[in-house]
Amino acid sequence: MAYKSADTYIGTQDLATVDTVKRVPLGTVVRCVDPTYGEGSAIYLAIPTSTAIAAGLIVYANASLNAVAVPVVSTSKKTGRSVYVALAAVASDASNIQYAWFLKKGITATLKTAVTVAADQAVYISTTAGRMYLTASAGAQIIGARTVNAASVTSTTSTVLVQIDNPVLQGYS
Repeated sequence: MAYKSADTYIGTQDLATVDTVKRVPLGTVVRCVDPTYGEGSAIYLAIPTSTAIAAGLIVYANASLNAVAVPVVSTSKKTGRSVYVALAAVASDASNIQYAWFLKKGITATLKTAVTVAADQAVYISTTAGRMYLTASAGAQIIGARTVNAASVTSTTSTVLVQIDNPVLQGYS
């Protein structure tokens, strides 16, 4: 993915760049454009010290606007939290808070569990933190997210293309 900001903010970093300097207020949302996948939007979040985030990881923002990997399904189901997908990998830094952009609307490679994925499927939180899977589970669907792969993706492939539109974890039923 090559999302670029469609909005102008002086001094902000590229959407695929991780920085130790906060360039815009946390929670800032920008419109973005990918030459293949079109328009989307991204949110600016902090990554706490000693936290690594893989590109494609599913996260939520806590009250301090820190990116936190979505917990396993038994903990995260029926919470109604908004979720986002990491646009860039963030290496752990024991000394610095880092800052990065996370996709909230658009198409992106998203981490999945080791399952085969057929085309056009609903998405659910898995038993692996920050990853999705396709087995229907009561209260665990990610509303506003669906796979958009044209053909089946093998279980050995770690990501699948997912279209998200301000996704949220399924709320209380």
